[in-house]
Amino acid sequence: MTPTAATLILALGGCDGGTTGDSAAADSGATGTLTDTGGTTDTTPPVPQVSATWTAVDGTQDAGVATLGLVHISDDGAGGLAVGETLAVGEAGAASVTFTLPEEPPADHLVEDPDHAGLMVATYVASAWVDADAAGDLGDGAETVLGADSDALVAYLTGTVPDGWPSGWSLADNHFEDGDAAGDPTFSDLGGGTDVVGLGLVDPSIDLGGSYQAFGGKDRGLVGLAIDSDGEPNLDDPVFDVILSGTTFDASQAQPPAAEFQFYSADAGARIGVVAGVLYNDDNGNGEYDWFLDLDPDTHTVCLGTDPVGLLFVGASTSLAAVLGLDIVGWQAGWMAVTGDPDAPDDLVRLTDAEALALAIGPTCALD
Repeated sequence: MTPTAATLILALGGCDGGTTGDSAAADSGATGTLTDTGGTTDTTPPVPQVSATWTAVDGTQDAGVATLGLVHISDDGAGGLAVGETLAVGEAGAASVTFTLPEEPPADHLVEDPDHAGLMVATYVASAWVDADAAGDLGDGAETVLGADSDALVAYLTGTVPDGWPSGWSLADNHFEDGDAAGDPTFSDLGGGTDVVGLGLVDPSIDLGGSYQAFGGKDRGLVGLAIDSDGEPNLDDPVFDVILSGTTFDASQAQPPAAEFQFYSADAGARIGVVAGVLYNDDNGNGEYDWFLDLDPDTHTVCLGTDPVGLLFVGASTSLAAVLGLDIVGWQAGWMAVTGDPDAPDDLVRLTDAEALALAIGPTCALD
């Protein structure tokens, strides 16, 4: 029910080990000094460096002190993402860090790209997290992952490098948002840096609204029913209950769903809530939710156009793969209004803020 990490174009093949290091320990030892080569003066290549910046979402309060780091990632061989160890880590609380990279990555981080024979690639994502266990390793479940940058992966290419692709260190944009049409990555130099925008902890509110077209001569209300991990609705306790009258409606939410309306998702590394909006008949006209097996017989709901709309809440995540997946599809944690099939994550589409206020309830909006 949640988005999963997209398959990487670079860094294919499961690889999970590596050498950790902070921004100083990752220095390869290259000095940049002049060398006497028998009458000629030469300069060793500059020490590779990349900057990362952490930016919290406006209006949010982060639960702790964020740490920035570069984390090794690769394909897990099953269409998901394998998260390895850190290549470089900044000081906790530093909103911007410049990492000194090794001259070459650890050998066991290099993976052959099956689409380009002989091309060896190591790929890292800039991420920010809050670690409840300062002595632990990334991925031990003690972290709240706040964000990851899928548009500027730190990549190292060596071996048989395709024409036009850079050797050594660069930033790679794999155009994940284009899906199967992404094509080759676009490379840029490390000087562009990488910007980690916060995704993990956001304002848990959402504004929903739109038009209501009465039909059938009945008084109706709209309830939000929490769906459990088995796909069953909680018929006894709605998340919200809105009586419908006039020509408009408002079903905005200002709080996360209560704990009993959430369940743990291993894919998301977080507790999530799934809420379906359903109409009911208020047969006695008292404006109260009483009950309820008198659902509208045609199971009408709330729609964007003719597509039924539901709500998805994703809590703070401990999974870098999940948060990177959110970034790839342009989503963030917290409340989201979505269309599509909740059992087919690739089919879900997140509504924009404007679309969430342009919904409709009426005789043309019905579940199949």
